[in-house]
Amino acid sequence: MSLAFLCALTACSEDDEPTPAPPSSKGVEAVNKIVEVLEKDHKEVSDFVEILKKVDVANLEEDKLTVFAVRNATASTRASGAVLDSASIQRHIAKGSYKELTNVKGLECINGDSLRVTRSADGSVYVNGVIIEGNSIAAGNSYIFIVPEVLAELPDTPVTPETDLAEIEEEWDAVTKEYFEGILSLERILITGSDPEAFTSDETLKFYSDSFWKLAYETLEKGAEYRKRLDSMTKDAADLLIDINVDMAIIRCHLYGYYGKLLNGGTQIPPEQLIEDLKKSIDAYPSQAKHAMSLLLAKIYADKGDWNDASEYCKRIENGSYQLTSLWSPTEKEALWSGYEYISEDGNEVRMPLPLLREVYLLAAIANSKLGNLPESMAYIDRLTKGFFEGKEYDTTDGSLASLARALLQGNGGQLYPYYRILKIALTGAQDKHHYLPIPQKVLDENPEIIQNPGY
Repeated sequence: MSLAFLCALTACSEDDEPTPAPPSSKGVEAVNKIVEVLEKDHKEVSDFVEILKKVDVANLEEDKLTVFAVRNATASTRASGAVLDSASIQRHIAKGSYKELTNVKGLECINGDSLRVTRSADGSVYVNGVIIEGNSIAAGNSYIFIVPEVLAELPDTPVTPETDLAEIEEEWDAVTKEYFEGILSLERILITGSDPEAFTSDETLKFYSDSFWKLAYETLEKGAEYRKRLDSMTKDAADLLIDINVDMAIIRCHLYGYYGKLLNGGTQIPPEQLIEDLKKSIDAYPSQAKHAMSLLLAKIYADKGDWNDASEYCKRIENGSYQLTSLWSPTEKEALWSGYEYISEDGNEVRMPLPLLREVYLLAAIANSKLGNLPESMAYIDRLTKGFFEGKEYDTTDGSLASLARALLQGNGGQLYPYYRILKIALTGAQDKHHYLPIPQKVLDENPEIIQNPGY
């Protein structure tokens, strides 16, 4: 056999051998581990995972990544309008492994984009203006954070603070004006019986409830948008950012007061998280915002029946330089926080202050009554009667306290409705189920894990 023939046979034999597959890149291994962890324990980001599986990271030699996994889309998410796809998902994969982002200012994504990390006064962390929910999740050498919406691309040029601050403040004032007019309208319907069918027809009550729910969550979405814009500005935006954060906290507590539930991106927020968020704000904010947050926290505690904590947070506010003013025309001297501007009957522009000192004394009277501290409860009641109701008598019974609450808060921007539940007093024509409002059916359809309030 010739040498040439043998060589030919050898060549053919070698060509028939399959070429071994190249080893997976470090990036592929890291992403596979992230997919494994999310598929096992985090079904709420399943849509994100399906797109993540298709991302081409064959040439990525990073084995330490930080991933921002987006919750599955609902009608209450995607405030930015950004879409999650094979291109934008690369903006959610950053180089480097970060268990915490406390001291991080910026991240580089695998596609070359940049991510900006910012922190609000209450300690919340944001990436490109989107809040991070909860703690990091370990996945091999990498970490995962859950976010409620797609991270939008950062603008090429920063916003001009001087012009945009005034614009945002004016727009937010208009947004909150519409919201507070909406809550006053709902309170009139629920408390005064201006629509007799509100408690006799579930369909009528659901109509009012659906309208308010939509208004409240749209207001929160707009607030989140404004916060993103403020995140790109200088420290001059800090005061306005606190204003918006406090207003949004008031709205969240209103929602909790009406529905006993609060959602964020389709996920129900437990009361404990709401309480923890308010406590962080109290620790971080200046005095007036701190006192407004303390009153909101005291009311949440009262709703839960935690009377000692409710009383304690009321006491923290008493040292402020506030005073009772006019029953029907409260002024800024009584305001723990400013409200919204409206035009009075005489044509003057008036700013409705809220929350008010009167509600601090009311909550303190209720909490001490429930604790059996009747003399202390009566001392708070006496302050209120001397300030507003000379000659009228109120006592520490639930019925009398409910009447006092109505006299103090109805029409003055306060949320009176939850006090009937707190005191276990039925509104005229209402049933037990009416202590909470019905959650819109559309929300239940989009979020099967959310349970309708009893009786609806």
